Amino acid sequence: MTSKTNFINYFLLAFTLAFISSGLSAGTLDFKDKKKDKEKKEELTADGPYVLYQPDGQIRVINVDKKGNIIDTTYTTLPQNFTLHVTDHKGRFPFDVKLHPVKRPGWNYPQADKVFVMSDPHGRLDCVISLLQGNHIIDKDYKWSFGKTI
Repeated sequence: MTSKTNFINYFLLAFTLAFISSGLSAGTLDFKDKKKDKEKKEELTADGPYVLYQPDGQIRVINVDKKGNIIDTTYTTLPQNFTLHVTDHKGRFPFDVKLHPVKRPGWNYPQADKVFVMSDPHGRLDCVISLLQGNHIIDKDYKWSFGKTI
């Protein structure tokens, strides 16, 4: 009888250890304090700003303020000298972008002298700045330095 009891105890112990370790490796077992999770959520920010030119001619500007609130504004026409202030998610690398009316250009262009291609940085402006400066696309003042523009 003790042999059977020992076997059951070992089986339950092995099953429990396997269950706990699978939860740890899958990242589903969470021993953290809920307060820490709340603090993490407050640190999250969004990328942007986004400027969306609507088919009806309106311009929609979506950005996030310093408190993490989403500001979504639609303009029938852009105010004169309309400027967006842009930084990364930590408030670094500040620069301004002056918006102006857009006329859609033709789609057919001559081949460029040189081309730079990068992937989606997922809102990491610091990575974009590093890539662009490291490849001499922009200078230390964030000014274009890659050659002539079209």
